[in-house]
Amino acid sequence: MSEGIQWRDLNALFERADEAYESVGELHDALMKSMRPFSQAFGVAKVEVHVSGRPNPYYPNGYNTHYETRFLDGQDPYSRGYMVSNNFGQGSVKLILYPVTGREWDEETKLELETFSRIITTIMNRGALNQNMIRASRTDSLTGLANALGVRIFQRELAEKGVVPEYTGVFCNLKNFKLINQEMGSETGDHLLKEFGRKLQEQIDPSCEQVARLGGDNFFITVQTRHLENILQVIPSTKVDVEQEGVLVKVPLLSRAGIFSGGSNDDPESLISFAAMTLERGKRDRSQDLYYFRKELVEQIMQEKRFTVELPMALQQEELLPFFQPKIDTSTGRMIGAEALVRWNYHGRELLTPGVFLRALERESRLVQEVDIYMLRQVCKYIRKWLDMGLDPGRISINYSRQNLRNPDIADITFSVLDENNIDGKYIEIEITETTEMDDVAILNKFIAAMHERGVHVSMDDFGTGYSAVSLLENLDFNVVKLDRSFMIRITNRESKVEIIIRNIVRMLKELNVQVIAEGVETDEQLKMVQGAGCDVVQGFLFQKPMPPKEFEEMLKR
Repeated sequence: MSEGIQWRDLNALFERADEAYESVGELHDALMKSMRPFSQAFGVAKVEVHVSGRPNPYYPNGYNTHYETRFLDGQDPYSRGYMVSNNFGQGSVKLILYPVTGREWDEETKLELETFSRIITTIMNRGALNQNMIRASRTDSLTGLANALGVRIFQRELAEKGVVPEYTGVFCNLKNFKLINQEMGSETGDHLLKEFGRKLQEQIDPSCEQVARLGGDNFFITVQTRHLENILQVIPSTKVDVEQEGVLVKVPLLSRAGIFSGGSNDDPESLISFAAMTLERGKRDRSQDLYYFRKELVEQIMQEKRFTVELPMALQQEELLPFFQPKIDTSTGRMIGAEALVRWNYHGRELLTPGVFLRALERESRLVQEVDIYMLRQVCKYIRKWLDMGLDPGRISINYSRQNLRNPDIADITFSVLDENNIDGKYIEIEITETTEMDDVAILNKFIAAMHERGVHVSMDDFGTGYSAVSLLENLDFNVVKLDRSFMIRITNRESKVEIIIRNIVRMLKELNVQVIAEGVETDEQLKMVQGAGCDVVQGFLFQKPMPPKEFEEMLKR
């Protein structure tokens, strides 16, 4: 081995290969430090390293990187370099050594040089593959944008620079993308996602801003607050060209976004967490497409998390209570039943309505199902008690969530609760919200048919709040339909067409042999209109607020 070269130097070079460098550039710089003793021994004036990678999902345009390191002065400008190259999976590494002026390498020296060069190119190959793997772990394979890990790393880098407060997080979600996928095919859907990501990318400065895809049709943009308007030009509406049967068609992509500005360097991930939180809340509102973070959201979310933790214990301790709101026959004025509404006796201090803790339930589908069955069991116990007292409570309705209806055993569970308390099905009605998706029709049909076999009625709640009502009525055999309380508000506001709408809805439902209940009736004016429209039953504060079991029992006695 050439004079001055020590085995420990060679070992150090190998050891360098085992260190984890995130980029080829960092690895190259470390290797060149290890090469200094070799350059002295061999008279290497300069080393050039060329690393190239072919296009792939993580480097759509491929990459070509050139490094040059000078070790000694006095290189002959006309000397030819000694080149060694190595190929790896998706590219190659080429290393060129240039001697100092007057130095000529004999064959034995060239053999040693080749050995060292092979070591270096092999290590660089490993570095390039490692760089690809790191890039893959931080990149969405479909769009080439950053993924969730890429976002976290980028945000940490912003925190290290102390600039997070200068940025805004935008959590963006495409509207009705599932429907587009179904109608146009997944291949077109993938194209739309890539094009939407590209349009967002065009609005940012990639040197200091980032666009990421977080799976599905969810995107997250980390943008300097002063450039926020650029992104908001693309959201909530943009058009993407799609080729169909040889013709370019412009497909409109509608989206909505949660927006949070001015995060903390101590918590850079607040940009994404608060933006996502804001979007989640905004989607429930549906009145607009751009939702800006409000401080009170944090307390709401924290409260919901507390409720989620406390609800299982509340069920065990029977802190959830059924309150009963009477239903009144419009022709006789007599009570014919009631709706059971859940109330939470929260730590014995206050009585919480569902509006306060319902969102906490929605976060945990298992909890929603448990509460539904718990309420059915509580109602059945009271019905049994009243029947044993010789009181007829009429038909009591209980709400079932969509999560419960998707449980294949829900009918059997329902009947087991009735059987435990020896309750005839005629005393029970299950309310299902109209917003149930059409995907559930087959499941609902099976459930409704099973209920009817036992004499249990099934009603559609909140009729008139969505677009699927008529289709649901066509495909499902409901006994009862409850008009949404928003109709009552429109009566109060004296909207000119609301009476016509209610009257025609009621007539259509009666022709389908469906009973109609108007809920949320609070004034004589509302009562007069729904009576005139032909509603069979009314429910609301005009007659009675939801009352605890004892009060309802006294009402039954009277």
